[in-house]
Amino acid sequence: MIIWQNNTNKKNVKDRPLLGLGEVSCLQGSNAIDRIIRHLKLTFASERPPPPHIAHQELLMAKDIIAMSLREIDRFRIVQGVIQMDLTQVKAAEVLGITDRHIRRLLRRVREKGARGIVHRSRGRASPNRMLKELEERIAGVVEEKYTGFGPTLASEKLFERDGIRISKEKLRQIMMVHGLWQRKRRRRAIHPWRERKDYFGEMVQMDGSHHAWLEGRGPRFVLMGYVDDAKNNFFGHFYGYEGVYPAMDSLERYISLYGLPRSLYLDKHSTHIQDDQRAIDG
Repeated sequence: MIIWQNNTNKKNVKDRPLLGLGEVSCLQGSNAIDRIIRHLKLTFASERPPPPHIAHQELLMAKDIIAMSLREIDRFRIVQGVIQMDLTQVKAAEVLGITDRHIRRLLRRVREKGARGIVHRSRGRASPNRMLKELEERIAGVVEEKYTGFGPTLASEKLFERDGIRISKEKLRQIMMVHGLWQRKRRRRAIHPWRERKDYFGEMVQMDGSHHAWLEGRGPRFVLMGYVDDAKNNFFGHFYGYEGVYPAMDSLERYISLYGLPRSLYLDKHSTHIQDDQRAIDG
């Protein structure tokens, strides 16, 4: 329905469209239009989509508050642009990353329901697969009574084995957290800060042992004691039957005899390469 208004005489409602909300053939009185417009705005607030630049504010001022995500608000503005003929359906579908058929479906919903046509229709509805509250309370009681201190994985296994209750470990984890039976543990990741390579050959040498079937099954396993220069990436290695003090010292002696004494050695945390005895350090 369309209200028409004459620029020169408000009583004659013929010449141009004012609102796409109702059809009035004649209005009596100078304040009639204002009263009708105010009435229509209150009555059809949820059916009349707001302009794009005030979409979010209009939604909050509507008769019923409509919860929308930022993605849905953006989608609503683009659909409004199509309705106001600022965008084509093809271009709107391209911007939103959806098909032409989907954009036509959104247009139909917005025209019928306004902003509510954009909101996902499953929002606010309980899942049909939702577990009953009574069952959640029962499971929490069994865990608290029998499996205090158990993690969700082990507790779910015991619930199935001993109590005949089949529940996924993730659902059980949620129930245990709600009832204070489990606290999520955050694992701290080991921090390995990046560093620049050394500038000169011999400034630092990285040393490590690598256990591997180097003979590819044709003989015993060996340990490769390897040395890599940090600046030039030059490699030196020697094979041994095990990783210990003698292979470490012998391979280091071989490296020094070829390339000279490095200024520093970069080792892993293997106890073989660390000496805490002060008497041995003092010599």
